[in-house]
Amino acid sequence: MFRGPRLAAEGHSSSDEVEDMSAPGLVQQLRRWALTLTLGLVAALAVHLARVFPWYRLYLGKSPLWSLQQVALQPVSNEGLCFSPNSAALRTADAASTAPIGSYVTAGLDDGRCFHYASRFEPYLNHDWKNTYITKTQERLGLQDHTIVTNDLIWYSNLLAEHEPSAYPHIEWSKATRPSSCPTRKLSSSPSNASTRENKISRVAFLLRCYQGFDWTQDAVLHMRALIWELRTARLAFDVDVHLLLEVKEAASHVSMFSAAGRRQILRGSIPIEFWSMVTLWNESEMLLRYPLYGDLRAGIAAAGSYRGCLLAVQRFAVEHPEYDSVINWEMDTRFTDTYDHLLAAVQKYAFRHQAQTYTKWPVKDREEDASGIGEQCKDKTPDVVVFSPVRDPQDSGWYWEYDVQGYAGMESTTRAASVGTNLWLSRRALMALENVTATQHQSLFCEAIVPSLVFRSTALSLETSDDYCTEHFKLVHYPHPMAFQYQAPPDQLDRLLNPSSAKLAKHNEEALKDTSYYYTSTIAGQLYGRWQTETKACIKPLLLHPIKSPARSSEAPRRSSKILTGWLTGEGSLHLCYASADQQCSDTIRADVQRYLGRKLDRRNLAEPSAISSHDTQNDYRRSIDSEQELRPIWVQAPDPEHTSG
Repeated sequence: MFRGPRLAAEGHSSSDEVEDMSAPGLVQQLRRWALTLTLGLVAALAVHLARVFPWYRLYLGKSPLWSLQQVALQPVSNEGLCFSPNSAALRTADAASTAPIGSYVTAGLDDGRCFHYASRFEPYLNHDWKNTYITKTQERLGLQDHTIVTNDLIWYSNLLAEHEPSAYPHIEWSKATRPSSCPTRKLSSSPSNASTRENKISRVAFLLRCYQGFDWTQDAVLHMRALIWELRTARLAFDVDVHLLLEVKEAASHVSMFSAAGRRQILRGSIPIEFWSMVTLWNESEMLLRYPLYGDLRAGIAAAGSYRGCLLAVQRFAVEHPEYDSVINWEMDTRFTDTYDHLLAAVQKYAFRHQAQTYTKWPVKDREEDASGIGEQCKDKTPDVVVFSPVRDPQDSGWYWEYDVQGYAGMESTTRAASVGTNLWLSRRALMALENVTATQHQSLFCEAIVPSLVFRSTALSLETSDDYCTEHFKLVHYPHPMAFQYQAPPDQLDRLLNPSSAKLAKHNEEALKDTSYYYTSTIAGQLYGRWQTETKACIKPLLLHPIKSPARSSEAPRRSSKILTGWLTGEGSLHLCYASADQQCSDTIRADVQRYLGRKLDRRNLAEPSAISSHDTQNDYRRSIDSEQELRPIWVQAPDPEHTSG
């Protein structure tokens, strides 16, 4: 019997059944795989979170504010130019309390003295300084709260001080000196540097990197005044000059910054006039031309841009100012709660006497001191690099910039190091070596890694040597300044939280660092500083605090919102500066002054807002310029060597 067709039909039917049954089976299998993968990812995420989650916050108590002492407020000095900053220091009631991190004794800071906020900063508000242009501007506009300073107020105050200097006087801090007629005081209580004084007094440039749009508050202005005066009147083993490096961010201003009128217009909206003579202008386009670095690791972040290459402008400053033996790069949002001469004297003395270091850690109270070093020969030698955070290994660390290695033959395997934060003290030879690496060899790393890595690779570079320097290595020192920690942790546990055993720049240690008073995402630096500002009797010991951001002006918000709404309903164009004014003519006064002094109408509500500089504005501004104003020279663009320019 012929059964082929039937068998074939049956076989076909069986195949269809297998296919019909296999489709749901495949879907089910895929679901199982997806579930397994999901559970694996969830488990991995849970393990990761368990490793990085700050569990100690759940069971450790909050640390007492050992750095703040309650001391009766002393009268604020009204001596003006005769004010001696260290005379405002008081002896603390409890000198026995110690920092949980770092060491006052090791760092050479005096933990037996403290400052009230008012005693430290309010002397610079006294009329005897003849620096009342901001206060008089506030009075002119009917602004009753003189503690509120905004960028718009700075712009308008600058305008009045430029054109009516007798009515709106300002000091020029680069020339301010203590008169010989001032009463003689005993020497500063800052640490003595007599043992490290050389025959030739070295010169130090203290650079503060600022930018267009920086938020000038009263605290920022007073802090700048105090920093300058404390360093100008100090008895140190070296001379210090303060400079402001202002980044011109507005693209329309890049060309005009090279003219006197254009520079003046940029400064008017960016820096209080009292600091203008200390300003050097620069912009990112200059750095991109001067340093043709390869590769942009992150989208929108140029290799030689102002964020990744934050030290390039410092290098250019050093190249153009050979008179300085070293340069301090300082962030605008850092505060030192004692006088800056006290800090610099202590840093210089410690770094000179200490041996050169490699990877370092935070010293913790009652724990063995960090003894990392590369040789006794670097003791009692001038340092090349001083950092204020530990030096760590970024390789295989999980750091955001771990793979950012440009121009090195070994790429990611290149030996390197990093120190989070860019407050640095750099010798001239270190800066010139950086210039060689970036401008000539076209090698670069993220700015927090470039300097420590230079030290680690210094044996491969051609370095000048002398009897005053380590002959084989750059000398790097980590300054162990005292820090606060938000929780009461036993020393062993605190050491584990802050210091990874492998010296890696470990991500899981970052949460603990946030609870210190010196880290770029610190949760307590601003709190400590705020309490110092607002509590009358709060007297604070020497501490480096970072970052300190502008406080929110919540009390001003309701009134401002009301005026904005009123202006919108009535069609009146009130200027933002006038929202807090009791004078109904505030906006009209400003518009009239702008017309009188600049020869144009005011066409925007934010006075300090960057805008294009028209030829008409520039010509009018130039004709009305003050003949005696000092030229503020920007960093000029130097064309890169064609031989090394990438195609």
